[in-house]
Amino acid sequence: MAYEQEIPAPFERVLYRPGWQALRWFTYYAQVIQSGNINQDVAYIFLIVLLILILRAL
Repeated sequence: MAYEQEIPAPFERVLYRPGWQALRWFTYYAQVIQSGNINQDVAYIFLIVLLILILRAL
């Protein structure tokens, strides 16, 4: 009779797994945003710059 138990490393559980999930979430939404349409990209940049200017004025 043999028993085997694998104990995950604490760094993997606490640091790497949440980081990997955050990276997967970011890449998924970045892929959705990137449509290949240059006009849409310019509109995103314009909105971001406008938002930054508004926040700086407050």
